Amino acid sequence: LLSCAGFLLMIIRFIKVGVPWYEIIVRGLDLYTIAIPPALPIALTIGTVFSVDRLKKKSISCIAPSRVNLAGLVETFCFDKTGTLTEDGLDVKSVRPSLGNPAIFTPECPDISSLASPELMKVLTSCHSLALLGDSLVG
Repeated sequence: LLSCAGFLLMIIRFIKVGVPWYEIIVRGLDLYTIAIPPALPIALTIGTVFSVDRLKKKSISCIAPSRVNLAGLVETFCFDKTGTLTEDGLDVKSVRPSLGNPAIFTPECPDISSLASPELMKVLTSCHSLALLGDSLVG
């Protein structure tokens, strides 16, 4: 906000003095490159704090606030607590698809073949463990 006010005052002053337009544009960009970088981390931190606060109000705990921005890009979450720490494999007992927005979970479904959702089948058949071996991904 302060840099915008300074930019407007600079334009008015430069026009009165008779500075060419290309010089005004270069000076304006110079002002923004000086003012924005120090303010950007502060703005991101404030946004993250507000995001974590909104998540807490919905009873969602966040153990890594720095990941909130990245989590906004995620479309599908897959949770596996059936041997994650002891083995590199995934055994699916059943699934509980969600419907609508906000998500309402359906009853537990042990027969995965009866599901009609192609998106859910894509998630269930996707690779859950990747490793870089040489120059190629293995998993």
